[in-house]
Amino acid sequence: MVSHNDDPIHGRDEQREEPLSAVDARQARRGRRVLIVLLAGLAIAMLIWVPAEWWGQSQVPDGSGSINQPSAASTVEPGGAN
Repeated sequence: MVSHNDDPIHGRDEQREEPLSAVDARQARRGRRVLIVLLAGLAIAMLIWVPAEWWGQSQVPDGSGSINQPSAASTVEPGGAN
């Protein structure tokens, strides 16, 4: 027969757990290694991003080339004849 204190699933007595402090409840030490990995990833991303931006800006036409801007004389006024 199972008493009210026995845990039939795990086979041990049910005991009250004491609350843990914030330091003891943490799953790992301070995340210094994680911080290093995140900062290294950010640095690598910046090393890739900056040259890509420079290259992308060099591919944009400067605006003085073959794009024809409509002149003021060729625009049509709404509701009136030209």
